[in-house]
Amino acid sequence: MHQISSTEVRQDYLKIILQLIDEKTDEPLLISNKDIANAFHVKPPSVTEIMMKMQKEGYVERKPRKGVRLTKKGLAHARKVLEMHRIVDNWLTNVLKVQDLALRQRVACKMDD
Repeated sequence: MHQISSTEVRQDYLKIILQLIDEKTDEPLLISNKDIANAFHVKPPSVTEIMMKMQKEGYVERKPRKGVRLTKKGLAHARKVLEMHRIVDNWLTNVLKVQDLALRQRVACKMDD
């Protein structure tokens, strides 16, 4: 079975948090574990464990029972990951003419690591 690297997990979570921030209109920009869990179809305690690790790595700031926000380091990394994802998806779409959205997403996710 393929094991997901912690880098891949971190990048996936950073992308989701940034996307959720972009959707949020109220202040402060705290994203709840529940919102993140819903995006990944996992239980909130799983998110809490990962957020604790990401806080230790300096990517998020946690406010217990309120949510998380990206640090400057986390925001910069999330933007970089999303930009690379968009570049790869654009290349697959426009250069290689890949029409299958699911395939483009899988390949882009693997290539933006």
